[in-house]
Amino acid sequence: MNNPATLSGLSHDDWINLQAAEKYIFGGLNEDQRDAYEEHFFSCYECAEEVRWMAIFEAKEKKIFDAPAPGV
Repeated sequence: MNNPATLSGLSHDDWINLQAAEKYIFGGLNEDQRDAYEEHFFSCYECAEEVRWMAIFEAKEKKIFDAPAPGV
């Protein structure tokens, strides 16, 4: 999954099956994968929403786990 020509030919279902939104937010895609996924989600409302929700989740997760424990 590293050939940019192959990546641009992936279908919406391929990106979903690859869990691309999660990998995009958490840094699990290489540069070619990230560029190809951006090309896809800029024109795909469903994937753009998934990226948006994953970004919200990631921000809240950081806030929760970076906060000091109660009573510490």
